[in-house]
Amino acid sequence: MRWKFVASLLLLTTTVSAQIVDTDFEGAAVGVARSQAGGKPLRFTPIANDGNEHWYFRITGLTPHQPLTLTTPVTENTPTRASVSFDAGQSWELTSPGHIINGDMTYAIQPRQASLLFASQPPLTLSMVEGIMEQLAKNNRGIEINRVGPPKFEVPLLRFCEGDRVEARRIGVIIRGDRKPVASWSAIGLSQWLASASPDAVWLRQNAEVLVIPTMHPARPEVSMHAISAIKASILQEDRHHLLIELSQASPTATNIHIQSPEQNPHPYLHNLLTHSLSSVIPVQQSPIDKSTSWQIDIPWNHAAGTISTYQKIGAAIAESIALTLQR
Repeated sequence: MRWKFVASLLLLTTTVSAQIVDTDFEGAAVGVARSQAGGKPLRFTPIANDGNEHWYFRITGLTPHQPLTLTTPVTENTPTRASVSFDAGQSWELTSPGHIINGDMTYAIQPRQASLLFASQPPLTLSMVEGIMEQLAKNNRGIEINRVGPPKFEVPLLRFCEGDRVEARRIGVIIRGDRKPVASWSAIGLSQWLASASPDAVWLRQNAEVLVIPTMHPARPEVSMHAISAIKASILQEDRHHLLIELSQASPTATNIHIQSPEQNPHPYLHNLLTHSLSSVIPVQQSPIDKSTSWQIDIPWNHAAGTISTYQKIGAAIAESIALTLQR
């Protein structure tokens, strides 16, 4: 549902200034937003989906450099630092740490211009993903974009392959069905590395077919997962050289990496190399369930290292580790 809320009305002798909370754009979400008299903070509530509470909205009518305060009820998923963009979403930065007062988290922002975007964590919409994928495929003969899923719920599938050994090695990278963007940022980082001029990336494109599904449909992720089940089955059943990498965000702080192959365990060299590569980016821990095939990265967005760049580096580390393993 899309709304526009008049958040505050400040009457001056000659000027009327209105702060407006706007959700009339893709991916925007907020429960209720309202102002309080006497210059008190703009108060809002997040949207809850499958236990994941989040918000993403635009505020216009701001006075540059005049402090803006926002409050929201505290839950276990409320970030200490929220995310803010002053350039229409081109870049994101963390707010200063919020303060808990009477059960509310309070954020203070210094607007740089008349509008800003405010989110629980940097958003990644379907059109944003498609735009990034189209840019990667542009002028690169080894990359093509396909789509999977039923009409109205299609998602992009990026295929990397320059060689004629399509059936020799097939590698699938799939985002599990959740609405959190962290895993998708890692899939994008993996795709960006695969499209690069790195000799190892070129070798992988020439000696394997890599299929990347970087996101689920935001409205019906379960439909997307059903549509790609055949791809997963072909990777796990056809040939022992195939690999399936699944990325998911199990909680607001934990990102999981799980690797499967038709063999019982992936190559031990891949296990050791990937563990080392991931640890060079950010501290990781082995999954308590299966230490031979799963890794867990436990870091929230509000940590200094929890940035888009970090998760893209994680994806690149996965792709590079696979390329080096297959070249042995």
